[in-house]
Amino acid sequence: MLLFIAGFLLFIASINFVNLTLARSFTRAREVGMRKVMGAGKLQLSLQLWGEAVLLFLISLLIGGVIAYLLLPGYNSLFKSGVSFSILLEPKFLAGILLTLLVVTALAGGYPALLMARTQTLLVLKGKMTTGRKNYFRNSLIVTQFVFSCLLIIATLIAWRQMSYLRNKPLGYNTSEVISVPVGAKENGNAVLERLRAGLKGQPGILSITGANTNFGRGLDNSSSTSIISWDHEGKEFRANWQGVSTDYVKTMSLQLTGGRDFSAALASDSSGFIINEQMARQFGPGKGHVGYRFRLDDEDPTEYTVIGVVKDYHFKSLHNPIDPLILHLMGPDEAPSYIFVRVTPGELTSSMDRIAAAWKRAAPETPFIGSFVNENTERQYRTEATLTRVFISGGVLTIIISCMGLFAMAMLIIGQRTREIGIRKVLGASATGVATLISRDFLVLVGVAILIASPLAYFLMRQWLMEFAYRTDIHWSVFLLAGGMALLVAALTVSFQSVRAALMNPVKSLRTE
Repeated sequence: MLLFIAGFLLFIASINFVNLTLARSFTRAREVGMRKVMGAGKLQLSLQLWGEAVLLFLISLLIGGVIAYLLLPGYNSLFKSGVSFSILLEPKFLAGILLTLLVVTALAGGYPALLMARTQTLLVLKGKMTTGRKNYFRNSLIVTQFVFSCLLIIATLIAWRQMSYLRNKPLGYNTSEVISVPVGAKENGNAVLERLRAGLKGQPGILSITGANTNFGRGLDNSSSTSIISWDHEGKEFRANWQGVSTDYVKTMSLQLTGGRDFSAALASDSSGFIINEQMARQFGPGKGHVGYRFRLDDEDPTEYTVIGVVKDYHFKSLHNPIDPLILHLMGPDEAPSYIFVRVTPGELTSSMDRIAAAWKRAAPETPFIGSFVNENTERQYRTEATLTRVFISGGVLTIIISCMGLFAMAMLIIGQRTREIGIRKVLGASATGVATLISRDFLVLVGVAILIASPLAYFLMRQWLMEFAYRTDIHWSVFLLAGGMALLVAALTVSFQSVRAALMNPVKSLRTE
């Protein structure tokens, strides 16, 4: 995606270099004319102008390399990568940079140079340049660059809506008031859990404590795991997520029981009891997945398990995945929780975290405390999408800025070509507002065409991206309206500066320029 956006930026910058060079051709027209009178050929002029473009690109490449070197530590931190600047010194990358440089300079510098060199000598001596009557090439450049800009604006808005949806969608359990603490490999989870229960008993702000062998989201230990079992029962194959938990798990995580109860340390029979979610109950079939239902996981195993509780479906995985069947079982002496969850009161989050950290030092002195709130863990599992959103925002801002530079240059070019027309219109009574509107209208029509082209492309691309999520926001028409409005507003502000300036020009002065 970064390479894709970088290609966008480079292409738009190349388009704008063409536009800026054409706009600047008015100030260099007499210079080119004098060189042609003194005997300079088209090839010599083209090489001179192209050489100037190459020099500018080499300076830009040097500055860009320095900036990239300075920003590389921040890049590696943002994307959790270990990219080294020395990779650019490898032969294949050097060849790629050189090839890109040649292609970009040939396209972006070659066309304006050829256009200026081919212009009639008499016209350039008068300080005039022309880019043709229909201006198809110029208009296509403006449309193309704003298509890319609108694409990134729409992508940014849709990605932002999706991230907001992921953060705000209820997950079916308590995320903001539960602290998750990884036990670590050095400690026995059961022993640490009991010591924590004893150390935090009666402490203000502490409501309940439990343990489990899997975490919610991605904790500060940066690990996540899942366990799936399958078995045959009554001639049918079953498949479910398998999670070991300690007592008070339903209470601590605020899961909603639709029937039955939580695990209890006072009942030895709970060792063969299960708590299932509604999806698991549906998989058992009508009339079977209820409290008290008994079944075996293996035909050769005489142990018969009993459903002691049914909880409402909750998102124990990320929203990339649908809610799957789940079985919670009580961990025995030979199993130990890998994570400990502590539910605290809403008004004492910070102080409760401090109390848990202090109790942890006493319960597990050899393991550092790396507790975090569950909502932080669930947000951390969308780190890739959050980074992608930031990339979209950065790319969108840069493309808008570069596109407006090109639009500004083209406005300057067109106004220079229509100086006499503007003067005549004002002499005949046209108002400054009418003249400014006339000049701006043509550009805004082109931006409107770009929006119409970019919208279906963005819809298709972002729809494919959203398909990666089992739970996703819809692509609302307001996104395209907002993106189009932003593009038109920025374009209008950019063009209006030049158009208002031309409209306020003294008509006598405008006519004397011809």
